[in-house]
Amino acid sequence: KRGSIELCYEGNKTQSGKKTWLEAQSYCREKHTDLISGTKQLQDEEVKKLMNSSDRSAYFGLFRDNWRWSDGSSSSFRHWNNDFNSQHENSHRCAATGVGAGRWNTDALTPVKRSPSPSNPR
Repeated sequence: KRGSIELCYEGNKTQSGKKTWLEAQSYCREKHTDLISGTKQLQDEEVKKLMNSSDRSAYFGLFRDNWRWSDGSSSSFRHWNNDFNSQHENSHRCAATGVGAGRWNTDALTPVKRSPSPSNPR
């Protein structure tokens, strides 16, 4: 959904913007990196600072093709929210994390159409 931020991993730097999951992945890969993948990168202090400074959820590099990491990492750790097995959650194909509890949720790969407004320009 538009309004989520992407987290690209570039050594100790992260970049943020407002994109869909696929746009976020493409953006990161254009910069010769990938979406943050694996628990080590998700626990990085710079990543935590960026996520705590935002009121939006953040895409990271886990997607549903047997839930694998975008960069090919092999970590089997998962931190899903309590609604993970609901029909709504299981219909989505990428992962995001919210502010606060930090539990993971699923999200759609494509943007949600919204009407333009001053607070939500196209």
